[in-house]
Amino acid sequence: MAKLQQKISGSLRATNGVERLAKVRSYISTASKHGVNASDVLTALFEGKPWMPPEPLRI
Repeated sequence: MAKLQQKISGSLRATNGVERLAKVRSYISTASKHGVNASDVLTALFEGKPWMPPEPLRI
């Protein structure tokens, strides 16, 4: 994905740009796996209320 983004926009030339993109995609992917809408998660994040996955059950 990072290479494709670089080809399209040329904006990911710096390592920190690629790292930021990977963090955002990982955050959205985790939320999606828990059934949470990506736009809702990002909206909450920018409002200062980040979504966190539920604690795993301890058996």
